[in-house]
Amino acid sequence: MKKVKIGVVGCGTIADVYVDNLVNRVDNVDVAACCDVRPEAAQALSEKYHIPRVCSFDEMISDPEIVLILNLTIPSAHYDLNMKALAAGKHVYCEKPFAVTFGEVQKSMAFAQEKGLLLTCAPDTFLGYGVQTGRKLIDEGQIGAPVGFSANMMYNGTDLWHPTAEFYYAPGGGPMLDMGPYYLSALCYMLGPIKSIYCVSRKGREERRIHGRMVKVEVPTYYACVVEMASGAIGNVNMSFDVWHSDLPKIEIYGQTGAIQVPDPNMFGGKVFLIRGGEVEREVEGIDGAPFEKLFAMVRGVAKAYHEVTDSPFPEPEGRLNMRGVGVSDACAALAEGRGVRVRGEMVMHIAEALEGVEISAREGRPYLMTTSFERTAPMPENVPLYAVES
Repeated sequence: MKKVKIGVVGCGTIADVYVDNLVNRVDNVDVAACCDVRPEAAQALSEKYHIPRVCSFDEMISDPEIVLILNLTIPSAHYDLNMKALAAGKHVYCEKPFAVTFGEVQKSMAFAQEKGLLLTCAPDTFLGYGVQTGRKLIDEGQIGAPVGFSANMMYNGTDLWHPTAEFYYAPGGGPMLDMGPYYLSALCYMLGPIKSIYCVSRKGREERRIHGRMVKVEVPTYYACVVEMASGAIGNVNMSFDVWHSDLPKIEIYGQTGAIQVPDPNMFGGKVFLIRGGEVEREVEGIDGAPFEKLFAMVRGVAKAYHEVTDSPFPEPEGRLNMRGVGVSDACAALAEGRGVRVRGEMVMHIAEALEGVEISAREGRPYLMTTSFERTAPMPENVPLYAVES
């Protein structure tokens, strides 16, 4: 398979994961150059992964051999760098979010279409085992028509572990912009586009202690949303940096005849569970007694009907839950094969509008009605390793 030359801009924490996978686990990407505003970071990444060239961003987008730019910078830099790369005739794959505002997303997508270039954006985690298996179960009708869902990212934030945690509490940060794309992308990939959103939000604390000093919190850190899908399914989406512990599911989808539970959409793998309503019904049908006896039988039936899915045709990489970069590999394969990418720009733009809609709804105290839509992309090929992207 012919390798597509790419350049990486932004050599921080997330770059290590991307480049490790692109260099060591996929066979159609050639990481040809890297750059960063901190030259020492670019040099370190180059030495670690044997990237042949360290250069400036202008030099990178001027290189005729580099086909695609992988933008792994901070969110506030995404729009300007993406537009500059597109203007230079480069395809772009960007770490989420596309841009800080939906208006910038629309402008960049329109510019890419005008230039005939690919512009798309993470997350690509929905290409992994968990969400792919969930979608297959839904598409096969194993839970009937989806009625509702629950999606929850509830933890205490990045303060204690992230080396540059400050930007998570500045404009462009917060739990919704940080983690919302993973959860909304997974939901949209499985259930289709969003129709409307109603949200309330708040700050849990006015300041956070980060690396021994107090940092002002400038964005909401707790969001509670009700989301209506165009399909009619309704559910709640909760995103928080203010929760020390929660047992809420990452994602559950409730159908007319059953339910599924998929793992953390921030990762590519994990366990998937299926509950078949018919099994619960049969457990109760065998009871000829008082109402409470039937109730207890229903509870027992739910426990018996709760099955881990072990026959999924989407294999997980051995011991590897973080395969960030698969979307880049798929984009490069799509360019080489002349097909559409699975991480479609239209869905990414829809998610960007939803994220802005969340903020508008919370600020104005009203539901936000979506203006964009998209067609779901094809699932990943069955029985093919995640790192071996195929049509």
